[in-house]
Formats: sequence, C-alpha cells, structure tokens
Amino acid sequence: MAYANIAEVEVCLEDCLQYCEKHPGSPFCREFGARLNRVVADLKSSKDSSDHYYSSWRRERGEDKRGWKRVAMLLREVQGELRKVDAVGYPDRRVMYWDAELLEVAAQQMMKYLAAHSDDIDFAADFLARFEQLLGSAHSEDDDSEQAYRTYQNHIGARRDALADATYLITELRTTMRRDLGVDHPEYQSIRWTWALSPDEPVL
Repeated sequence: MAYANIAEVEVCLEDCLQYCEKHPGSPFCREFGARLNRVVADLKSSKDSSDHYYSSWRRERGEDKRGWKRVAMLLREVQGELRKVDAVGYPDRRVMYWDAELLEVAAQQMMKYLAAHSDDIDFAADFLARFEQLLGSAHSEDDDSEQAYRTYQNHIGARRDALADATYLITELRTTMRRDLGVDHPEYQSIRWTWALSPDEPVL
C-alpha cells in the first residue's frame, strides 16, 4: 500500500462524502457509501483520541520534569547549607534536573552523607526526609508518565489502522470509478484524489 498523509486522506474522504450527497443514486455510492461513512467516523474518532492522549502524555511528562526539578533544587539547597557550616566530603557536583538518572545518583549519595552525619549536622535529618519525599514523588510521576505514554501508543496504533482502512477504501473507490467513468469524467474529476493512492499516471 502506497503512503498518503492523513491531511490528504481527509480531504479526499470529504470530497467522496460530498460526491455521495450530490449523487445518492450513484452505483459507486451504493457500493462504497456505508464503508465510506464508517472509515470517516473511525478515522475522526481515532485521530481525536490519539490527540487527546498525546496531550495527556505531554502533561505527564511536564509533571515528571517538575518532580526532578524539585529534587535538583533541593540538592543545590543542601549543598549551600553544607558550605555555610564548612562541611567536608559531601557530594558537591551540580546536576541538572533533565538528567534524572545522574540526579538520582547524586541525591542518593547526598542522602547517605546526611544519614552518616545526622548526629553532628543539625539540619541533616530534615533534608534527608525531604529527599525521601521528593524522590518518591518524582518516581511516582515517572510511572504516571510511562503509563500515559503506553496509552498514547495504543491509540496511535488504532489511528494507524483507521488510516490504513481509509487509504485502502480510497484506492478501491478510485480504481473502480476510473475504470467505469474514465479519468476525464466530471464526476471522477470532482474528487481531489490522494496523489499517492492508485495515481492516474504510473509512479516512477
């Protein structure tokens, strides 16, 4: 099956529907009309659904990033407080929030340092508890983002299937109309056929 983008397919389907509205008695509409309405509805539904879940996934990704950003800010905050009390040996590397893997390693190292020095650094226990809370939230947001992505991928599959059904129908209808009417017939010419699907001229 040749490739056609969804915008071209939607334009062609719209013209096909208009053709059937203007020629309700046409043998082509009797043969293909029900399928045409079905693929149009399926394509619209799957497109709306995949767009919705794409937006949901992007929102979850944003929450995910905000979670790790809070961890990075806490890491910088505790590093600053440790410098003020002249602490030594603590992890002092600055890690950016978008590198979640490195950031988690740095946060875990800092937590170990704070736990080991909880007796001699007054604020160690408080920062340790805050790290545990923020890391838990960041991981929860990671899980939500991954679930949202899987859901989006499932709906992308449905959209791909609906597009394939539409392109198959357009190809079949175009081939039938061209065979029965010829490419110069006004009814055939009234439809903006998708260029890549069963073109009138061979594709080199």
